[in-house]
Amino acid sequence: MRTPLEVVEAIERCVSVPGGEVLDAASETLRAIRVEQRRIREELRTMLNATSKEMARKNFAERAQIVTRLGRQCIPMKLGSAGELPGVVLDVSGTGNTVFKEPQIAVPLNNALATLSASEDAEIERILVELTSIVQTHADVLLDANEALTELDVANARARHAEWFDGAEPTIVDANQGMCVRELQHPLFRHWRRGTDVRDVVVPIDFNVDSSIKCVTITGPNTGGKTASLKAIGVACLMARAGLYLPCESGCEIPFFRHVIADLGDSQTLELDGGLSTFGAHLKGLQRILDAATDDTLVLLDEPGSGTDPAEGASLAVAVLNKLSRTSRLTIATSHYEEVKEATLASDTAQVAAVEFDLQSLQPTYRLLWGETGKSNALHIAAGLGLEPWILAEARIALAKADANAEVDASGAIARENRAKLASALDEECDVQLARRAAAAATLEETRALFDEVRSKSAHLDLRKQIIRDDANNEIERKIEEARDGLSRALRTLNVATPNAR
Repeated sequence: MRTPLEVVEAIERCVSVPGGEVLDAASETLRAIRVEQRRIREELRTMLNATSKEMARKNFAERAQIVTRLGRQCIPMKLGSAGELPGVVLDVSGTGNTVFKEPQIAVPLNNALATLSASEDAEIERILVELTSIVQTHADVLLDANEALTELDVANARARHAEWFDGAEPTIVDANQGMCVRELQHPLFRHWRRGTDVRDVVVPIDFNVDSSIKCVTITGPNTGGKTASLKAIGVACLMARAGLYLPCESGCEIPFFRHVIADLGDSQTLELDGGLSTFGAHLKGLQRILDAATDDTLVLLDEPGSGTDPAEGASLAVAVLNKLSRTSRLTIATSHYEEVKEATLASDTAQVAAVEFDLQSLQPTYRLLWGETGKSNALHIAAGLGLEPWILAEARIALAKADANAEVDASGAIARENRAKLASALDEECDVQLARRAAAAATLEETRALFDEVRSKSAHLDLRKQIIRDDANNEIERKIEEARDGLSRALRTLNVATPNAR
């Protein structure tokens, strides 16, 4: 039995490292095959160079050139001159103006190369099978070494990442304990701001909940950093679980969540068969999360219940968060709904936080304030983003009217709700029909392209058959002419010999 060192030496003798190519030195048979391949290739190249130059000189080819078609070396010929070179037609160009012809004198050499190539493949396979059997005798040792190297590589990568990241070592605690993270930043900010002190440009957040808290609701305006805070917390928990340092202050404690599941962003699909609207995709995601949540799961929800009637969406969000508070270890959600804020404040196992908004500057501060609820401030945000003042004025008037109507005209509110539902349903149906129309148009375009391709290939094949037929006819005529010349010479010889015999 070979030692592991001898196994390594056998592999290095037979296979290039790196690269993986089987070397000539792997066996005498392989060396001989490749020497013969090089000799024949050189002979074939020399012969085809001379032939291609001759064809170009006679204007039977555009230029002296050697190409490969169907794995065989050949010469490109002009369409009308293909019959001037005895040989085999291998292919025709897409325009039909060039015929790729293998000269008759090159056929034996190309055949020899094909045979040697098959022999080479067989010999390489034999060598690799032999090496595999040698490696197999030490499979357990090699697998153990590979696992050890993998662990060392991962540990080294973590250490280098920690050094580059300048992060904090997390303390992993049981899932039933609380979470304490100070000055947390999203790790992508560290990546984007490499070489600068991100603390000067990124507002960090504190996340501190005790073991009794099962649900945290983050409220506040759009563009205020609610979703970014949600993602930063989720990524931090996954990084800690993977043994990575975190972009926060030292002394952080992260529970070990066996599962981190989230519903973030828009999962709308436009498939014609079984496509989902934004709200439909949202409901599917919520159902999967409700089914998967356990007592060691962290759930992240971005505005649950959104995408539908606000009253119904708020009720749905409250019900989902109540359910997850009973089944998951910790649920963190963002929301604009007042009903969600009120339900969170009324629960002993829930906690609220809000992203801060400066009404003076009309800009978010990105600070996360615990124990407070924030307003959406949509009109203030719109003003800060430069929306036209007259649009904002009309929006404020409409908002005031809506508030008044909500107080004094319940039936009108119901009617508006019904009209909004109908409009939403019509919009969704319109989207589906437009998607179907686009898909049908794409299918028609693909069908037309396929038809054109088939027609082009058919014409190509007809042209190739005609060229082959013309070559065959020319060859037959040449053979007949040679036969006639031979017969004439024989008759002349016979006529000369007959008088002498008399």
